[in-house]
Amino acid sequence: MEVNRIEIRDGYHLSLPEDLIAEAQEMFLNLSPKNLMVFCGQQVASNLKSLTGSPADLAKKYVPELTVPRMKLDEWVDVLEAEAATGLLLFAESGRGKTSALCDLARRRVAGGKPTLFFSGSELEGSLLTAIANEFSWVFSEQASGAHLIKRLGRMTALTPLVIILDAVDEWLYHSRAASVLGFLRGISGLGIKVLLSCKTNAWREFSSPNGLTVGIDSYLQTVGENNADCGRHLPDLTNSEFSEAINRYRKVFDVRGMFESGALAEAQRNPFLLRVLFSVAKDSRASGISFSLKDFFARYYDLVLQRTGRADVADAQLLKLAAACEAQNRATLTLEEVRKVLSLPVTESLLPALFEQDVLQKTPSGVGFYFQHLRDYLIAFRVRRWHQLSPEEFVRTKVQGIALEAFNFYLRYASPEQMRALTKPAYENAEKYVSLYDELLEKYFPHLRDEFEPRMPGPVGFIAEYVVTLRSIGGYGFRVREAGEPAVLIIPVDEFFSKSNLLAIHGASMLY
Repeated sequence: MEVNRIEIRDGYHLSLPEDLIAEAQEMFLNLSPKNLMVFCGQQVASNLKSLTGSPADLAKKYVPELTVPRMKLDEWVDVLEAEAATGLLLFAESGRGKTSALCDLARRRVAGGKPTLFFSGSELEGSLLTAIANEFSWVFSEQASGAHLIKRLGRMTALTPLVIILDAVDEWLYHSRAASVLGFLRGISGLGIKVLLSCKTNAWREFSSPNGLTVGIDSYLQTVGENNADCGRHLPDLTNSEFSEAINRYRKVFDVRGMFESGALAEAQRNPFLLRVLFSVAKDSRASGISFSLKDFFARYYDLVLQRTGRADVADAQLLKLAAACEAQNRATLTLEEVRKVLSLPVTESLLPALFEQDVLQKTPSGVGFYFQHLRDYLIAFRVRRWHQLSPEEFVRTKVQGIALEAFNFYLRYASPEQMRALTKPAYENAEKYVSLYDELLEKYFPHLRDEFEPRMPGPVGFIAEYVVTLRSIGGYGFRVREAGEPAVLIIPVDEFFSKSNLLAIHGASMLY
């Protein structure tokens, strides 16, 4: 008879009450390499739940079906496993996909049979060692101190190191968090255990040097840079191949197949969160293309950014005043003294740190400015100047220069047909007559050959043209098929004649003349 098998006479099966089965499991379930991998899979899945959401839930940081593995991160972890350093520090700003990349890394590692644990700093209530010991004690019958458990895990994972991921250490509210990390790194030094920490770039100094005193965490971290002077790695932008794969995933999940505006494409490669908002708005609006021209994009993006600061009302008030001050002083950046004056900040208060962490504002040698110029222009256009509320006659009389002119040029993407008609008159009226005559001639003389003439598709013909903002002149023009209810003339603002922008193509232009 096999040692692990109990035979019952006459074909009967062993039956125990559920409470006794649970007691037996608690008594006999011990830590082993196989059980450790099962535990890691369950622990990672459990701790990712609060971060994981559907593609439509923009408040969630991790959407598995949209997340592309970051090869550079994999390379860094491979190096960490092979070298003497105990920890790896990953830097990134909000929206760059740091948490998403780490969630994906944890899932892929446990799926590949590599022991991995995942913790989110925002959900840790005490020390890291206590959190690890508590999670193991809920499952395994062995009752051991945290230090004893770590030593055993180290021996058990000597060949394939256990990697403990601690995301967003700057969001960890534990009062002794730095000392906790230092003590843990010191304790696992030389064992088969590695720690991967992540932190917002600007928050690391405050974390690692509470009260201005460095606790010594850096000495246990993988060093990089010239003369190994730096202790952290910055998560790079998506590579071209990773970004291409991401776009394919987004198109499939959101079922949005239109062209992508070149400028928006470049910005989205740097900021994956922006990519999610673009596709979400494009799907909701059933747009034919993906661009910053989508009517509700900036309103949705701005609202989400405010929510992510944790103090939406304060963030909104500060950003509006800064945008208005940039326009009034005709400068892209304001000195810190000017910022304090504009916001009427007392000595004990400052700009919301989250505005920098969320890549809304940035500090430069000349002061503070908006990281994303389009967002500044959006605030000036829609919240400060409120051009969308002007009548066509009032809109034409708008006088702008400098920063205000940049915001005005930005707004032209969203101007009403009536406003654009008034602004570009008489070119707009001539275009209406031109496309009407063209359509009349095709219908009269070539009714069966319409597909041989631009726009070479069935449907009502519309006129589309560049509007070179700097020259206040019509540039390249062509024809498009317009949807029911759309005006016959569509004017697209650009920076130069035959601009490199693909906005006209997104809106249906097949050729420009």
